[in-house]
Amino acid sequence: MPGKDYRNGRYAAARDALVAHVPATVLDESPLFRTLEAELMASAVGPAIAWEVGRRRRDVLHATLAGPFDPAAGAACARAAQAWLGDGAPAIRLGGPFVGDRNHGRIYVRVHPELRRGTDAYADLQRAVGARISGFYAVGLWHLDRDLDAHAAAALGAWLDRHWNAEIAILPHARLGMLRTTDDLALHSSEWRWLDDGSAA
Repeated sequence: MPGKDYRNGRYAAARDALVAHVPATVLDESPLFRTLEAELMASAVGPAIAWEVGRRRRDVLHATLAGPFDPAAGAACARAAQAWLGDGAPAIRLGGPFVGDRNHGRIYVRVHPELRRGTDAYADLQRAVGARISGFYAVGLWHLDRDLDAHAAAALGAWLDRHWNAEIAILPHARLGMLRTTDDLALHSSEWRWLDDGSAA
């Protein structure tokens, strides 16, 4: 079962996940994103951010929609997702930053998928592939490499509050794929297989 071989952020065997890709160029082209990242870098939080990790992850930024799976289950998920994709990939809006309650070393931005026939499109996709309906999606963008002191924690809180309602960017068609990797941050042996070109099959 995926997760049983997990140790220190790495997996002994590769795992697959159904994800929505967020190209780094979309962030580069967003004036608001450039502003909020510059604020974060210049703040008391800046020295605690692993900026090099962020640069290394540029090609694998994503919101996880289902998984992790072993390869056989991942292939079944890919087939079901490709069948669902007949309506095309949903649009998404990238919202403001937040810190989750599971991974305190990561700062995320929220992902809001379009509604289709009155339903959250990604929830409909999760239903189609037999995954848990999460109702919440996010992209991890900044990674802390140390604990924050009280001053830095206060600065982070103020920055989050300031940008909570941000609209960073809109992607008209967020590409869907299966991402195979052996670690939490998708830095090692990562492989994309896209749903829209048949490579995920």
